[in-house]
Amino acid sequence: APTNLLLITIDALRADHAPPDGARFMPSLARFAEGATTFRAAYAPAAMTIPSIAALHTGRYPWALAWTPTAIDVDDRVRYDGPAQTWPRAWPGGTHVATPARDRHPTLAERLTAAGHATLGLPPHENFLAPFGLGRGFTDYPASIVRDHNPRGVAITGGIVADHAISYIAAHQDRPWFVWAHLFDPHNPYRWPPGTDTTDDTDLARYRAEILYTDVQIARLLVALDRAGLADRTIVVVTADHGESFGEHGARYHSTGLYDELTRVPLLIRAPGLAPRVIDDPVGLVDVAPTLGALLALPPIPTTQGRALTPLMRGEPAPPAPILAEVAYRDYHRTYMLRDGDHKLIWDHHRDTRRLYDLAADPHETHNRIDLDPERAAAMTARLCAALRSTDGLTVPPADAVPPVDLYGSVSQ
Repeated sequence: APTNLLLITIDALRADHAPPDGARFMPSLARFAEGATTFRAAYAPAAMTIPSIAALHTGRYPWALAWTPTAIDVDDRVRYDGPAQTWPRAWPGGTHVATPARDRHPTLAERLTAAGHATLGLPPHENFLAPFGLGRGFTDYPASIVRDHNPRGVAITGGIVADHAISYIAAHQDRPWFVWAHLFDPHNPYRWPPGTDTTDDTDLARYRAEILYTDVQIARLLVALDRAGLADRTIVVVTADHGESFGEHGARYHSTGLYDELTRVPLLIRAPGLAPRVIDDPVGLVDVAPTLGALLALPPIPTTQGRALTPLMRGEPAPPAPILAEVAYRDYHRTYMLRDGDHKLIWDHHRDTRRLYDLAADPHETHNRIDLDPERAAAMTARLCAALRSTDGLTVPPADAVPPVDLYGSVSQ
């Protein structure tokens, strides 16, 4: 059975810029996809990094985790300014960032550390640093990439992250390991990676150049596995935290809505012993942790809200599950999404508007069918409300109040 896990997450990577739809933008990942399970309709539960990554690691929706208002003082001290609570719909945006610093639902890293794996997380940006909670459970979680190379959050860091991961893999061949490499570079502001030669100086061109640079770093990681003779003993996952908008639906960047350019993400899983296939069933990032737990024969945990995708990966039918997402950010807060088969409902509760799309006939979500199909819209609204109610609330109480800590310091787990 495979014992190692390499989890590669890419910031702001739209699904249509990754295989299979965007294979031309990521040729190395396209070759990897030939031996992997490719999920064509994978969704992030939020169009924001921290909640999506937290959901990925816990198998729980963001609104079912504990969040704490967090700020960074001028002396690089991280301050927690209030009690932990479920999804912070009451204070979106503002001077605080909501972080899962006090959440205690089991993470994939905690479970694998307990199972005897060496575990490494590689934070490339300050939002990932230990005081914000995304590194909980890792035995190794160095702050040096941010402190030494990216203190302002705008440097190209993919090569540095890959270097660290490759060194760690080489040094831990005597025991099973879990390496999480987050490749941040496609995030705005878009920058030309080293060696880029082009005259097309647009945001989209820079974004695509960063994606190609990221693809090169993924290739380096995969080559390192092959050269170490570990490819047949390592599960490799490639996914993203959210997508990115370049003017579609009147928006830019992310955090601003739940259209497919913002929420549909690549998800590729190569598991030794499983034949490659392409799956059209809608799935969510909350399904990744239970899937990896099943592939690695970890005991199931009752706090998981996602489902193991292993039956689909074996070619077996699986009952559909609701695909949910929410925006809780500034003026875009209280917007919810449900995908049900080929239909997708977006309910902006803040502005009291609903939009219904048939993705099979209208993949770019340009024709609102809310008035053309009122029965379906009503049924999906009811199902969305029921699904949000059934997944809300904490299973594990949050930790006690956390005192201020150094931004680049470790946090007791």
